[in-house]
Amino acid sequence: MRRRDTARIILVNELERVLLVRYEELVPADPRLTGPMSFWVPPGGGVMDGESFEAAVVGEVEEETGVRIPVDGLQWIWIRDHQLMHEGKLKHFHERYFVCKVRTPDRLRNRTDEPILDMRWWSRDEIERSSETFFPQGLAGLLGDAIAGRYQRTPIAI
Repeated sequence: MRRRDTARIILVNELERVLLVRYEELVPADPRLTGPMSFWVPPGGGVMDGESFEAAVVGEVEEETGVRIPVDGLQWIWIRDHQLMHEGKLKHFHERYFVCKVRTPDRLRNRTDEPILDMRWWSRDEIERSSETFFPQGLAGLLGDAIAGRYQRTPIAI
């Protein structure tokens, strides 16, 4: 099975809210699910050959949201391995999640051709109470330490 490296980021603003982007898929990437679905995820995307995870996430977040972050402001906090459909094939996704504190920009903008339907800043409580779908699963429970700036010395598997 082909591997796809991806990098995602938990952007935490001065109000301790996290930025998430919303997608909708007619055919879910998760082969265990059926039918159309809408979901919220931290911004990020694929890592190109020869590119570091850090460089990938900095570029992806700027393209998807317009938010500029410094590479030296990143903290690698989580690692996740799972299988998803991508470009019509089942692939092993190897994801690294980073966290970075940022100031809320005046506006957010998607400069990609990706079908991002919305983006917004969420509080942890809003995520917990929402009926929306969030990935990774259990995101609200994972966010406490990330928002508070409490990080493990090595990334934790989620």
